[in-house]
Amino acid sequence: DTPVACQIDGDYVGEREIMRFTAVPDALAVVAPLPKMGK
Repeated sequence: DTPVACQIDGDYVGEREIMRFTAVPDALAVVAPLPKMGK
C-alpha cells in the first residue's frame, strides 16, 4: 500500500500505511447552547 500523510489535531504525524481508529462511547463531553425556540 502507498503511505498517506496523516495529521492528528492538526499536527503532522508522518506517513502511515495502516491506521486503526476506535470509538469510545461517552469519552467526550459536548457542551452546546440550546437552540432558540420560535425561529
